[in-house]
Amino acid sequence: MLLLYWNCPSAPDSADDPGPALVVSKEVYDQTFAEVNFFLKKIHSIILKKDFDTWKTICTEEYLKKYSTGQTLQELSEKPQLKEQNIVLKNIKDYFVEVFIPSRANTKLDKIEFVTKFRVKALSIIADKAYVVYLLEKDENNEWKIGIW
Repeated sequence: MLLLYWNCPSAPDSADDPGPALVVSKEVYDQTFAEVNFFLKKIHSIILKKDFDTWKTICTEEYLKKYSTGQTLQELSEKPQLKEQNIVLKNIKDYFVEVFIPSRANTKLDKIEFVTKFRVKALSIIADKAYVVYLLEKDENNEWKIGIW
């Protein structure tokens, strides 16, 4: 499994940490965990099909904008994981194929952490360390989207 947590908006001990987790009831946690787990299964299906067009519909505009910029694509292309393979990202579809799919193909949801009522961190536990694999937020239609914040 290719682990590219460097492209994840937040990783363990990140300076970009939006702050302490919001405390919610067990009922809210369990319901949200089930929703997020269902959403991650949808993402996994998109990954298996390499369905770029559908993937774009489950990302926020801000996320798509960030990973479409030349500066971000250049910075990612300079990372050792891509540079060693001579991969140069030219557009967001390259990012989807060369970064997103390999780094998220086997993602497992172990827990979620609430930042706000509408924003959660989806975490995977690897070697007893929690890694943020997705920053998710609900949109105006109350649907989960992959976001950045």
